[in-house]
Amino acid sequence: MKLLIDENLSPLLAQYAEQRRGYIAEAVHNIGFKRTSDEEIFAYAITHQQVVVTINYKDFLYLAQRLDPHPGVIVIREAGLSRSQQWERLDAALEYLEDLGTDLINQILEVKGIAEFRILQIPPL
Repeated sequence: MKLLIDENLSPLLAQYAEQRRGYIAEAVHNIGFKRTSDEEIFAYAITHQQVVVTINYKDFLYLAQRLDPHPGVIVIREAGLSRSQQWERLDAALEYLEDLGTDLINQILEVKGIAEFRILQIPPL
């Protein structure tokens, strides 16, 4: 699984995912996207087969319902977290997915706390 870290999360999460978990990861900040629309970010992620990691649930749910297939979205449902707290949530989510042995194609993984997860199947509208 490849990851694209949205602009509303610390770009260091990409580095952590690579160094600590062995994922291929990019941060929106590091690929020249600044004030880029969610549509452009999601299109980039689809083109590069990346799961978007964001806190922007509503907009990415809307996009996920309209673009089929897509690699998936991980949504951290807590705002105002420190970088280390963001990493704790993402790290736990990645471990959860590894334990399930599944990908996120056409799905959203909601992360509501350090160990509270919900996978949503996102059928196209």
